[in-house]
Amino acid sequence: MILEESLFARHRGKSILLDSNLLLVFLVGAFDSRLFGRFARVSDYTLEDYHLIVRLLSSFRVLVITAPTLTEVSNLANKLPERTKVDWFLSFADLLQSETQTPGIRERLLPAEQIAEMEEFSALQTLD
Repeated sequence: MILEESLFARHRGKSILLDSNLLLVFLVGAFDSRLFGRFARVSDYTLEDYHLIVRLLSSFRVLVITAPTLTEVSNLANKLPERTKVDWFLSFADLLQSETQTPGIRERLLPAEQIAEMEEFSALQTLD
């Protein structure tokens, strides 16, 4: 079993923390997958990457989001074309407020020191 499989097996059903780039890929894919070819902020990713993130997230109970990550995703999304922004932010808000989303989305308002001590954070360090 490779390291990644071992980590997923050990943490399946728990919480996961995504960085702002992967969260943006997830949100853009959920909103309009055609943006992968048109939105510079996700130009390094494909629809297949989005589907991989969806499969990954399905193994976890909770998607943890921090305030700095939400801020960064919002800042990155501000580069969307004007005609798309309003609908994208409405979709983003709906997703954040959804009680049926899997995994459930929970914002954690914690100081950076506490975030660094979280099990989800330390698991990221072992992937290097």
